Amino acid sequence: MGVGQGPITGGLFIGAQAIAGVPDNSSFWVSQDQRNTARAELLFQANRRPWLAADGWFGSGLPVDLDTGDTDFSFLLAQYGPRVLREVDFASGRVRPSYALNAAAGLDLYRQERRAVSLQVEGFNLTNHLNVINFASLFSGTAIAALRSFSLRMAMEF
Repeated sequence: MGVGQGPITGGLFIGAQAIAGVPDNSSFWVSQDQRNTARAELLFQANRRPWLAADGWFGSGLPVDLDTGDTDFSFLLAQYGPRVLREVDFASGRVRPSYALNAAAGLDLYRQERRAVSLQVEGFNLTNHLNVINFASLFSGTAIAALRSFSLRMAMEF
């Protein structure tokens, strides 16, 4: 468990209001206090030319530092939308778990001494799950991971 203890000294805070939410001697959840994290990767390469890879990750969710008694939920709804707010568990004070499955395939088209040409295609967050990483954090703001995306890359070495 990551708990910070006031007073906050140093750092870049513009104006006194930037740290007004943290009184001198109070404790607060450190913005990166994620209780459980897992990551796995798998690579298959039958011979030297083609290869396949897959990876996945899971995070149990970071803290949300909002005083639910003083929070204007209509403002949050207008600012972030219902889809983002569904990923925040205000009762537990944490972002809901996030996860992603990714896959990649590659092929060495040509390889001779110092020269090579390779092709690679990747798919990220294949389940298209909306991953809210941070929400209204005192230090980190709100961060949302990219939805499903793909990339194609051709590399030449000479």
